[in-house]
Amino acid sequence: MRKGLCIILCLIPFLAFGQKRDEGNIVDKGIDWAVGMWNRAQKEGKPFAEKTIKQAPSYYKGIQTSLTDFARRVEKGDIAKTIEDKKKLVSELWRMRSAINLMSLLDPGVLKQLTGIDTSKFSEMQKTLQKTESKLAKAGVKAKA
Repeated sequence: MRKGLCIILCLIPFLAFGQKRDEGNIVDKGIDWAVGMWNRAQKEGKPFAEKTIKQAPSYYKGIQTSLTDFARRVEKGDIAKTIEDKKKLVSELWRMRSAINLMSLLDPGVLKQLTGIDTSKFSEMQKTLQKTESKLAKAGVKAKA
């Protein structure tokens, strides 16, 4: 509550200043810039993702099985108690998350062609990853950046 109020109070002068500029609203320009950078990152990320997945397609095909096994272990309550085991869990989770994020940059047709994973399976994988992350977070294993 306090953080939200502080953010709003800090934004009021910024927004008022932005409204008085002749070139337009600074906030709108900032949003346009951020959207442009996001679109650029996606555009440049697609060839990179395709090149990376082409180099090791079997690794990315195996992510589906790895994720299923990992989710089963977490579901059973096989969550580590020691710091070292938690680090291993988090690194395994990051490995799967990064692979899924990389695959999400691809077009559905290219993803199916390279890995054999169609969009319904892929969206299922993303949901499984989110559920697993939330279960780990409830168990005290935080994997956020």
